[in-house]
This record gives sequence, structure tokens and C-alpha cells, in this order.
Amino acid sequence: MKTTIPINPELPPDFFCTPNEERSQKEIVTWWRIPFILIDEYSQADENYEAHAKRAKKSGFTPLDRENWETMTRQARENWFDEYPTGKRYNVRCLDGGAWDRPTNYGFFGTLDEAIDAAEGLLACRS
Repeated sequence: MKTTIPINPELPPDFFCTPNEERSQKEIVTWWRIPFILIDEYSQADENYEAHAKRAKKSGFTPLDRENWETMTRQARENWFDEYPTGKRYNVRCLDGGAWDRPTNYGFFGTLDEAIDAAEGLLACRS
């Protein structure tokens, strides 16, 4: 099957937090049962330990000690790259009623080809 699956499409405001019955007719016509792919790249919440400590204190929390922060940050990075060796994660979603207020999540994939295959599979099931 040769299809065009939208990748990182420009989505309407509040697309991930609008009850389906409150969506505009245009939004429904444009996005209902149209799978799309979002690409995430590895990132961490804080650039360095000092940024972590500043953010935690500003939010009223006690920051982790430096050693624990470094360990957790290293483990999170290793886990991400174990699962997504290129550093990119491909998320297949579709506004189809599987969730009442957001597009259904059909999974995370390690390659764009895997994500496209999954998205095309959704289209095939609906034909």
C-alpha cells in the first residue's frame, strides 16, 4: 500500500485536550481517522545540575543531590537510546474516538519505516 502519512503535521490548538464532541466540523473532516506520526528527539529536562537545582527550588521541591541527578540522567539517556538508537522516537496517533479528548496513541517506534507501516495498517483496517 502506498499512502501519504502526515509527519509532524501542524495540528489545531488544543488538539490533545479537546473533547471529541466539541471539535469543529472542519477539524473532524480533516483529522478523523487520519493516522499521523509525531517525531520526538531525546532531550532531558535540565541542561545541567545547576539548572535542575534552580528549577526544583523554584517549584518548592528539594533538588536531588548531584550524584543522584547525574545517575538518573545517565540512565534515562541510556534507556532512551537502547529503545531508540537513532535518538528519535516515532509516535503513531489517530483521532478516532479511542480516547474521548485526544488522538489515540497507537505506539512508539524506533524507525520511521516501522511507524509508517503501523499507520498504513490503521488505514488498511478501515478500508
